[in-house]
Amino acid sequence: MYYVKELFVWCYNDQYPARIEVNCMDLTPSYSLRIGDIERMLPHGMYLHKMYDHQKNRPVVALK
Repeated sequence: MYYVKELFVWCYNDQYPARIEVNCMDLTPSYSLRIGDIERMLPHGMYLHKMYDHQKNRPVVALK
């Protein structure tokens, strides 16, 4: 189940991927993927927009 379908990022690279695939193999009903987890998966030079600073624990994807 998707809670957030898109996230805004800042990119300091000349080329950036239009879409980033996230590995959800480790999801369980008790473990959801959160915005803070996505932030750690971003490639070098990409950062989450500052509007997510207070939403790091908000779930993005959960297994139901």
